[in-house]
Amino acid sequence: MNRQASPTSPEWNLDIDKRYIEELNFIQKRYPSYYQKIIEYLTLNPDHVVRGRAFPLKGARYHGAREYKEEIPEGTFRLFYELVTTDHKVQIYYVGRKPGKAPFPPSTNPSTGKKGKAERR
Repeated sequence: MNRQASPTSPEWNLDIDKRYIEELNFIQKRYPSYYQKIIEYLTLNPDHVVRGRAFPLKGARYHGAREYKEEIPEGTFRLFYELVTTDHKVQIYYVGRKPGKAPFPPSTNPSTGKKGKAERR
């Protein structure tokens, strides 16, 4: 994926939930080419839909949430994130193997409708 950011849109900044930094470090050390591919996508075009790999989640509870999938030798690696367009930031709130159900974004707590941490149901 040799896609470049357009001259009018600067690179996106990554904001990673502390709980998942170890997961990304593992990918970086063990599979540097996959890590580079992930970082390139997230910093250059995180809003670009790639069929079967990167897309917005459906449903009111997932408003604004997106998923990125990457096949690594150990299985499918998932990354869930939101875009904060005002700050040009990618807020990553889950990294790892496919969870039973997609985690909810931190901007909404589905049980109360209030802002809160990402959670699974």
